[in-house]
Order: sequence, then C-alpha cells, then structure tokens
Amino acid sequence: MPIPSFTSESFLPEGIHDCSLEEVRKAFGSFHSTDRRPQLYRKLDEFVKALRSLKTPCFLVINGSFATGEPRPNDIDLILVLPQEWDLHADLLPSAYNLISKKHVKRIWGFDLLVAREGTRNTLST
Repeated sequence: MPIPSFTSESFLPEGIHDCSLEEVRKAFGSFHSTDRRPQLYRKLDEFVKALRSLKTPCFLVINGSFATGEPRPNDIDLILVLPQEWDLHADLLPSAYNLISKKHVKRIWGFDLLVAREGTRNTLST
C-alpha cells in the first residue's frame, strides 16, 4: 500500500504505513526548495544498508519532521524494533553495537533512536 497523502496540516494520517525504502525516498527524500531532504535520505539509506548487514530481521519506524510535509526537516526520528528473542544484555560486535546505540546513531547519522523488542515494552537504553 503506498504512503498516503498528507493531511491539510502537512502530517501523514494517523497510523503505521508499511512501505519500502524506495517509497520513503519518493515520498520524503526528494528536493523541496533545499537539499535537506535528499541529504537526510542518503543518511537513512546508509543506516538501513548497515542494518541489513546484521542479517537480523527487524522493523524500522520512521518519524519526526522528515515524515511530514516540512520542506526543511530537522532530522529523522527512528524506532528500531528487533526480534523478540534479541538479548538486550548480550555483548555485541562494535559494528552491531553502533547500530543500536542511541549515542552512536546520533553521532554517526544524526538520528534520534529508540530500540525495542517486538511484542514487548522493553527498550534498550544505550
């Protein structure tokens, strides 16, 4: 199902809108009076490619001003939903840790990140 049109207030309709990364690019990553959106999308694309290298099934919820009609969004807010069996206390390789650490994701890509396990209310606070 394609990403729906914005409301009159430049927001998406309430709910979760399942889509591909290409649909995100078309809806939110194109030029709108500045190159801010394409810049943010390039970082998002890099982050998603790095996530895929983990070979762990996960969901990524994209939010913040990037997911609005704002022509110059501040940043991208993300919720990374990991599998329910993910051990939040396991030792990780640096490459994996850098993808789920709020501090590292903010420093490397500039995104605000919340990490949770599917089907739980547990969040990772790194």
